[in-house]
Amino acid sequence: MSEWYHTRKGEQVGPVDFETLRGMAARGELDAEKDLVWSNGMKDWIAAGKVAGLFDQAPPSLPVVGPDFEPEPGSIEPLEVGACVKRAFELTKKNFGRLVLAMITVLAVYFVVVLVLSAIDAAMGWKPPIESARNQGSVFNQLAMQVVSIFISLGVTRFALNLVSGRSFGIAQIFGEGDKLLRGVGVSILLGLMVVVGLIFLIVPGIWLGLKYGQAMNALVDRNCGVIDAFKYSAKITEAHKAKLMLLGFAAIGIILAGLIALVVGVVFAYPVAGLAWVLGYRWMQLGRRAVIDGN
Repeated sequence: MSEWYHTRKGEQVGPVDFETLRGMAARGELDAEKDLVWSNGMKDWIAAGKVAGLFDQAPPSLPVVGPDFEPEPGSIEPLEVGACVKRAFELTKKNFGRLVLAMITVLAVYFVVVLVLSAIDAAMGWKPPIESARNQGSVFNQLAMQVVSIFISLGVTRFALNLVSGRSFGIAQIFGEGDKLLRGVGVSILLGLMVVVGLIFLIVPGIWLGLKYGQAMNALVDRNCGVIDAFKYSAKITEAHKAKLMLLGFAAIGIILAGLIALVVGVVFAYPVAGLAWVLGYRWMQLGRRAVIDGN
């Protein structure tokens, strides 16, 4: 059995056998471009990705993360914004047709809901609370639209979580999280109040609260937990990643702006890239680099 050596953060490690190297590649512990490998008979060290058979195996999907899952404090490597964006780009390219269908479905639902709510306003004679805000509809119209938005957001979150985790995903999932609607409304209201109150106090507290608790909706869908537990879990996993989360948010905004510059086609591609990058950030804070392994 041949012995192999590899580099990790610039230091030589080994010897190990080839199957150990394959396992490291599958777990994301070996970088195809940055890490070098060498074995007897080779003239020079080469990039790990150039070794035949080292990265071509299909790793399993990410572990199922449920209500009992708790990452050990300090056990997850720092969030890498570039890795999340790169993986989001790859997933969008690979699943572009299904993602476009999902976006069309969501837009169609919103269009129908707007028509129905406008018809109800007209039939009941309800007016917007502020005369200058005629396009916003009545109070009932606005509240109903918010509830529908939260319902769709829960389903889209499930769709995205499954996609980035290498598990089955489909359009039906967008409408499959209705049992979490009341909790979703609770999370949305509390998070909105936190951020607004924080922004009133010199802006910085609002940003900090948004970063700390901004993963609560993901946690609610992912773990099927209560409102308070969702906020607690968000606070736990974001503890050491707030600065990188802010950078990931800026990166997502930059991607969407770049899509706008490229007009319609650019936006259609940019929007899912930005959304999946954010969900990948959530998974990274749970699982580390395994979150960006090509498992699907």
